[in-house]
Amino acid sequence: VERPNVSRTDADFKVDAHFRNGVITIAMNFSGPSLHQRGYRSTTGEAPLKENLAANMLVRSGWQASPCTLLDPFCGSGTVLIEAALMAADIAPGLQRSRFGFEHWRRHDNALWQDIVAEAKARASLGIKRCDIQFYGSDIDSRLVALAKRNAENAGVLELIEFKVANALTIEPPAAEGYLITNPPYGERLGNVSELLQLYYQLGDKFKKEFGGWKVAMLCSDVELVSSLKLKADKQMKMFNGALECAFNLYTLHANSTRRDTPVLPEGVDIADIAPAFANRIKKNAKQLEKWAKKEGIDSYRIYDADIPEYNVAVDKYLDHVIVQEYMAPATIPEAVTKRRLSDVLLALPAAIGIHPNKIIMKTRERQKGTNQYQKLDERKLELITTEYGAKFKLNLTGYLDTGLFLDHRLTRRLVGQKAKGRRVLNLFSYTGSASVHAALGGAKSVTTV
Repeated sequence: VERPNVSRTDADFKVDAHFRNGVITIAMNFSGPSLHQRGYRSTTGEAPLKENLAANMLVRSGWQASPCTLLDPFCGSGTVLIEAALMAADIAPGLQRSRFGFEHWRRHDNALWQDIVAEAKARASLGIKRCDIQFYGSDIDSRLVALAKRNAENAGVLELIEFKVANALTIEPPAAEGYLITNPPYGERLGNVSELLQLYYQLGDKFKKEFGGWKVAMLCSDVELVSSLKLKADKQMKMFNGALECAFNLYTLHANSTRRDTPVLPEGVDIADIAPAFANRIKKNAKQLEKWAKKEGIDSYRIYDADIPEYNVAVDKYLDHVIVQEYMAPATIPEAVTKRRLSDVLLALPAAIGIHPNKIIMKTRERQKGTNQYQKLDERKLELITTEYGAKFKLNLTGYLDTGLFLDHRLTRRLVGQKAKGRRVLNLFSYTGSASVHAALGGAKSVTTV
């Protein structure tokens, strides 16, 4: 029997079959492509927000019940604003779709369907003229802003939305009150975790100082980032962006803020506000160790090692970078507490030791078994060359849990170099062979590294 000439990927009409627990469920697919695909997107950004999720954010935020000025300072490809404009202008969400599955159904009444489409287009045309709500969108990436404009034009709502290229930390409220609904960056592929924590903290500070009278609704998958806003949520909900579980938090910003009046510096935060005990300790350590390291002829060394029990991390300085390694917390300490403390450490570090957040690398150290400690963490390489008592080592700061040079073995390596002259040296369990380098520089007759 010859197989019917039906496209597997773009069939005129689809029949879906779902098998579970020995039962097959057959269903007719009347939508065709997924209904979240409205038809106005040219393409998407790096972390696209599905159209139906954006619509859900608008409804759950309360904006739809009392439509007013709407701002999205991380607009990306414009999905939140476009969905809002479609609602405000009474434009059917699927009006731009090229086709629906039911159009190929033999019992489809095309004349009736065309009447419905014509009515929807008439309502949309009238809605665009009557819409008096102001929509504002901005993004720091000019390419995304251009894409958002293109998508809005495809959706027929470009004239309702004002897009511009801008940093979210410098924008001004476009009205005395309104709704700020956004999906800010989160996740490692969108930025260094320390940079993102700083961004969220500064956002919270800006909201409190400049957006009094506004309501904020924010979608984020990372609880630590949301907590870095230092804002108290009116309501917390769960939503899914595809398979990714996200928090959707609502905030009311009151006109009279109790937040401090000191300005937030672009390079960091005031150490008096976040983890002051940790910040003061590491600031003191760094100041003392910098002079010592210069005298010793080294440029990579540990500046903090769980000095304060509440902040259970090690902080290692590698030239102009810093690696923060979190030790596994005791089971008696709630996970939420340890995560908050770690977030505070990453927030306090830049100002405490004068380093840019993008120079901070975060690693979590747990008890490792077998070869796990040597497995790759990140395909990206951040390599630099460090100097230690005349020896030079190339390090990979991001590829593995360890960098290839154990800083606490430094004195042992120097001792090997001092005693190696004229001797044959056998280095067993050598790891990356750093002690062998010191032996060779110390004048060893021969060096065998195993």
